[in-house]
Amino acid sequence: MDHRPSFSKRTLTAGMLESLLLFDHRTLGPLLERWTANTDARPLLDTRAERARFLGGGADGLFSFADHPVNLTRILSRARFAPLPYDPPPVIGIAPVERRAIAGWLTRVGRSGQTPPFAWWDPAVSGLVAFERALGEGPPADWCEWFQGFALVEGVLRGRAAGWSDATFYDGVWDYLADHGAPAAVRESVALLEGLRALDLSQASSAADALRLTEPDVSQLLPPSIVLDAAVAVYLGVGDTGKARAALNAQLLRSGRPSDDIRNLVLGALVEESRAAP
Repeated sequence: MDHRPSFSKRTLTAGMLESLLLFDHRTLGPLLERWTANTDARPLLDTRAERARFLGGGADGLFSFADHPVNLTRILSRARFAPLPYDPPPVIGIAPVERRAIAGWLTRVGRSGQTPPFAWWDPAVSGLVAFERALGEGPPADWCEWFQGFALVEGVLRGRAAGWSDATFYDGVWDYLADHGAPAAVRESVALLEGLRALDLSQASSAADALRLTEPDVSQLLPPSIVLDAAVAVYLGVGDTGKARAALNAQLLRSGRPSDDIRNLVLGALVEESRAAP
């Protein structure tokens, strides 16, 4: 039975409200400083809203910050954000709150075999349990498929956390990779995600170098959109503006995002600001 909490019985906690932070001035400021304000004489909001409605689109640009695995704001500010403690979400449909809640529950009791509090969490729980069980078995038939499964489970377990890493999960992953001679691309891609998770930008930038994220046409295991955001954010985080710009130029077209996508605009503005800094 799916027991969903009633909003009248619970309220948003400070931790839940913290999970709603999508961006701050450090992330969005460089773009806004060079952006022309919306006015009656230049009604961009009106014209774009009408265009989106005509094309059947929606105003989801800024909301992309809520669901994207690369938490630009946390990486750039190096602000720690752990998924614990677990609190049942008081209302359904707020993606960042739900992501943090399920990550907190998985980290605390998800491996104990307990039934998850919500029925729609079952796939996440069974996926984590199955993946960790497979770490005790032989090598995969296809390392690319193994990595896709790893990235999916890691993303759910992370809950957009930053400055925090599930040692139990990653210790098992690294032992498995070592025991079965995983390809370098798999190891470095895992290192990149772990570095982003833990805000260990030195590790993440070393992995980005090994994966040659500043070069175009290099095959990657991660989706192009994640590669773009991760590479630029990591290099900006370690203060390497040249590599950040090279990664932006190399991965922008491969990401498949429109040129005016809000995340592309933010990344471009951040790189330009970094170049102009003394």
